Amino acid sequence: MLTCGVVSRGTAAFLVLACAFAPRIQGHPRSPLFERVVVLGASVSMGERGPSPSILLAQWAGTRPDHLWVYARGGARSRSFERALDEVVGLKPTLILALDLFYHDFKFSLFLSEGQKRYLRHYVKTLCSTGAPVLLGTVPKLVLLRYEHANRFLRQLSSEFANLILVDVNPLLEAVDRGHPVRVDGVTYRLRKSDVFLDRVHPNPLGSRLLAGHMLDVLRRTYPRETSRLSFPTLAPSRVAGEGH
Repeated sequence: MLTCGVVSRGTAAFLVLACAFAPRIQGHPRSPLFERVVVLGASVSMGERGPSPSILLAQWAGTRPDHLWVYARGGARSRSFERALDEVVGLKPTLILALDLFYHDFKFSLFLSEGQKRYLRHYVKTLCSTGAPVLLGTVPKLVLLRYEHANRFLRQLSSEFANLILVDVNPLLEAVDRGHPVRVDGVTYRLRKSDVFLDRVHPNPLGSRLLAGHMLDVLRRTYPRETSRLSFPTLAPSRVAGEGH
């Protein structure tokens, strides 16, 4: 079982569940980028229904269990962890993985107010003040109402903060919606939604590996030297056809 780093009493309950569902992965020698990893988010990051892609990636990359801190809870908005931001800064992470941090903030959103923009900028600024790369997921099309207004603002923030890196999962979702090939880590797979999801939102073990590989692809583009030795294992089971290696 994964042992996460010590955090405040208020976040301990989140850690218990997140650690309990974390799979054991035999990975690579640790990259400096994955020396001290903080995971922030909701149910997907927590590993509520299937393995957490963020925890999976950190484990595979060799992060020590006591250097991996998870602030995640199913259904949580980003404000759930606002009081823990000083803790996160104090941990001096080398990487922050926040795949679904803002998912519930905008699940029913129709527009982005000036107050929300100030809040998002302050939140992102605090995370980026650690100096660590912040891998932040955009709001996926799984939300019930509009989401692109939030993503446009997140893209604006990524131009303001050099260490903010956006992970857009919508191309992956669109590919599996159409049953089209999906290419991750140099391998092309033809996947259906039923191959990668447990329900409408939560990935199954294969979907989690697909997302973790996608996150690694994004990191590779920005930090090729730090990730050159990392290669995610084959993602698809034998019944899903690999079309190129």
